[in-house]
Amino acid sequence: MNSRILDRLKHAERQMILRLEEIRASFKHAGNKGANVEEVVRSFLREYLPPIHTVGQGEVIDSIGNESRQLDVVITNDAHPPINGSQGVGLFFIEGVSCAAEVKTILDGKELESALRNASQFKRLKPDMTLPTQTVSTDSDYPRFVERRPYFLLAFESKLKNETLAQRVREWCSLNAKEIPDQIDAIFTLDGGSIFNLGDGDGFFHGVGVVSGNRSKGFVRIEPEQDQPLLNMLCWMNLCMHKINYQVNPISRYMGSIDWMKF
Repeated sequence: MNSRILDRLKHAERQMILRLEEIRASFKHAGNKGANVEEVVRSFLREYLPPIHTVGQGEVIDSIGNESRQLDVVITNDAHPPINGSQGVGLFFIEGVSCAAEVKTILDGKELESALRNASQFKRLKPDMTLPTQTVSTDSDYPRFVERRPYFLLAFESKLKNETLAQRVREWCSLNAKEIPDQIDAIFTLDGGSIFNLGDGDGFFHGVGVVSGNRSKGFVRIEPEQDQPLLNMLCWMNLCMHKINYQVNPISRYMGSIDWMKF
């Protein structure tokens, strides 16, 4: 990569880290306990994602009765009406969700396994693709990011080295017979580097891990000295969060079936 471009990217990453620390410090100063870390990340994403997206937290459902656990980060698109307000825990329908994530202050083996189970539960949600829609995707990405939606894990600190982390994810997916569309899509640790799930290697994000012209597949890790986790996270999100144009608003599938007054 051109050294000038690389220098600018490194500068952008430093600015992001500084902004994240500023947001984190402001929450500590305000004496906000409990969900501080999650709200820090949500506030950060609100600043850096395109305005088409809103960022909240809560549960996601589909029209056939599947539901997620409560999610730290839910990123919606313009198909989702503003029914949740700007604060508190909301209820979201999967067609209006562009991406979801879990946030950890410290990531260890137990927390990793929990995050992988939560990712798999979220990936069971099925958008109603019988609605007339328009989108642009590859054959590789469509079942992962359109028929399902991307899901990632962000940790401020990891007790597991990046190599160990990637290996444990591979082993868990193999042991639990998780096919590519049902697997976690990425893991970002601010002190340990990034791990991308490249699937079969033919998706939009195939440039990561290319060696001697051969595309990598599966879970590919980037070491901290070569990595810019926050910048990579935002670039990855913008590639994976597909723009899906619905000709009929998907909320019509849910009207009358949910007591929205409970949320």
